[in-house]
Amino acid sequence: MAINSKNNSLRDKILEQAWCLIMDKGLHALSFREVAKTCNVSHNAPYKYFNNQFSLLCALSAQGFELLDTQINITKNNHPLDPVKQLIESGVAYVNFAINHEHIFELMFGKKIPLTNIDEHLFEKSLQSFSSLERIIIDGQKENIFLIDDSRKTALSCWALVHGIASLFISQRMNPLSQNVCNSPLEFTFELCSKFAHSLCHKEANN
Repeated sequence: MAINSKNNSLRDKILEQAWCLIMDKGLHALSFREVAKTCNVSHNAPYKYFNNQFSLLCALSAQGFELLDTQINITKNNHPLDPVKQLIESGVAYVNFAINHEHIFELMFGKKIPLTNIDEHLFEKSLQSFSSLERIIIDGQKENIFLIDDSRKTALSCWALVHGIASLFISQRMNPLSQNVCNSPLEFTFELCSKFAHSLCHKEANN
């Protein structure tokens, strides 16, 4: 047990240092050699836990989805029994996560990990975060608050909305166009998500 505990702690340290490298310097800075250097271990040590760089990237991306899902669920718990507020605040949480974890967000949704290299753990974590969003919509549909026929299509539409907002602000493409339009990315997101969420509602729910 002592050996396993030591091995697990080193694996966790490798992931932690790799995460910090990406956060501080971007994806281009990540290498097994650099991670090993920051962990004060041999340059071959990471290979004991990760077969190749794709294996490490998948583990880091999975952590990103797990953190994103946690933040979405926090917003859900802050507004129990109110799918409209849950949907709005989840959208804000998504954009906030993207802005504060720009390089991790790029790893999660970019082309750094080819689809053919996505492992089962990463696939499950990515589905889990989307399912949290979809669950809000399904609950609102069951409670006769959201007037929709297809919860999956609605969830995809919501995801596309907030992902687009996040991507535009991260790339700074929105900056020249958003002057005098919004005070901050999160306020802009809140406004658009509010319009989207209320567009799904029965008239009674909007009143």
